[in-house]
Amino acid sequence: MKVAELKEKIEKLASEMISRDKTDLLNYLKFMKNFRGYSFYNSFMIFRCRPNATEVAGFKKWQDLGRYVKKGEKGIPILFPIFETKEEFEARTKQMQDKGIDNFLDSPAIKNFGVGYVFDVTQTDGKPLHEDPCELKGKDVNGLLPVLEDIAKDNNIKVDYEYLGGQVKGYSANGVIKVERDSEEMEKVATLIHELAHEFLHQRNLNKNEISKEVREAEAESVSYVVLSEYGIESKAPLYLYTYLKENQKVITETLNTIKSTIDYLLSEIEKRRNSQVDEVITA
Repeated sequence: MKVAELKEKIEKLASEMISRDKTDLLNYLKFMKNFRGYSFYNSFMIFRCRPNATEVAGFKKWQDLGRYVKKGEKGIPILFPIFETKEEFEARTKQMQDKGIDNFLDSPAIKNFGVGYVFDVTQTDGKPLHEDPCELKGKDVNGLLPVLEDIAKDNNIKVDYEYLGGQVKGYSANGVIKVERDSEEMEKVATLIHELAHEFLHQRNLNKNEISKEVREAEAESVSYVVLSEYGIESKAPLYLYTYLKENQKVITETLNTIKSTIDYLLSEIEKRRNSQVDEVITA
């Protein structure tokens, strides 16, 4: 299968998903958080082929891990980057330096894409996989608020807790997030995640004025919905997102990819900080 064919197939499947009902979209939103670092195209293809997938790898990678793909199992087609060779990288670097340009990629660049195949762990057998002892097992919500505040600080976003009159739980604008000070802690967590999503998705987007308020809310709520679900916190489903995508089929992949990258970033930053906290406790 060629790259263009695979992308066309994924876009068609995404369109069909939106045309059916909201259930598949909500399932995919929750599914995508398990495949951080994967593009929309790849995570969606894995979802369509194996909606219960938890960990995927190529044939050779599974062998390196002491496992083998079971006979008769079909691989999941995904896109993989093809990087320039060492010689091409060195030639490009020298060309930039000769021109006096110092703002260039200092590592091999992606020059193309190819189609490869991966298999879910359930399609393999062999040596048991070792779990990371530092991985957070319980997804404990305790202490989540200061972690989110730390993420905001590192991104030059100010968080203020104020009395907002009981009309709203919070709002954000120009790098400042206001949160209702009298809210319960879990409400503050949910509000802060939602408003951080706005900051990352929209406040720094030069084209933010081209996006309606309803769409901005739908995108931010989608991020909040997925991140909160990782910690067992229920929130309202982003139903407007489904309606918006159904009426704007051409932006399905772009919108879901943007949402996914924001979810990936937030979950990775939360996990990094909380694992660091665990390490500090262990070494104390």
